[in-house]
This record gives sequence, C-alpha cells and structure tokens, in this order.
Amino acid sequence: MVYSGALNVVIKGEVTGTVDVWKCRHCGKTYADSRLVGEPKLPDKVGMNSIIESGRWGILVCDNGKDINWHMAESGTSGIHTCTVFNGCEVSVDDKGNVNCSKNHREHRFYFVEGNLNRNMVI
Repeated sequence: MVYSGALNVVIKGEVTGTVDVWKCRHCGKTYADSRLVGEPKLPDKVGMNSIIESGRWGILVCDNGKDINWHMAESGTSGIHTCTVFNGCEVSVDDKGNVNCSKNHREHRFYFVEGNLNRNMVI
C-alpha cells in the first residue's frame, strides 16, 4: 500500500477532518480512512485495512440545516447509519452516488473522494 493523497473536509469555514487515500501497488484498488480534528491519535492500521472490492470511496454527509455530520462510506452499499444529526436510519448509496434513506431524509448527500484528492471539499 502506498499513500495516494488527502482530502480536507471543510464545514462552515473550518477544516473538520481529513480523508487519507491509500492505493495497492499490486492491484490498484484503494482504501480510504478519515481523521477528524480533535482525535487523539491515528488508528492502529492506517492505510492497511481492507480494500473495497466493487464500490468507490466517498463521504456521506448528513445535514439538517443546523447540524452537519460526515463519515466515510462506499458506493454500492447499504446499511444502518447512525449519526448525531439523524438518530439512525438505513441508508444505501448506489454506484452513481445517489443516496436512499429508509426514513426519507433528503438531507443525506454523497461525495466521491476520487478526483478530489489534495484539495479542500467545502460542504
């Protein structure tokens, strides 16, 4: 695995975290992990976690107009989503980045990391 680049996540004018992207030199697949501002240390296996097989990495954003939360997600997946903005729902993200929420929260958005490396993503 080699370091491919980073993406700063900016919310309301402040950097709230960074997404690091790692790439396998052998197969070309990627892994992404996030670091939030204020986290005391990096995860134990930075860049060495499992590689996704089919989807693409992105940022799932929950925004109710007052509170904003984000975390890493993979396109082409679904699962239970918990955040401080919405108290849990099932969310699926298709291969094009369209988000479907079981509770019809239209405030979920998905942004692909690919193509935005070494930049700021303003949400």
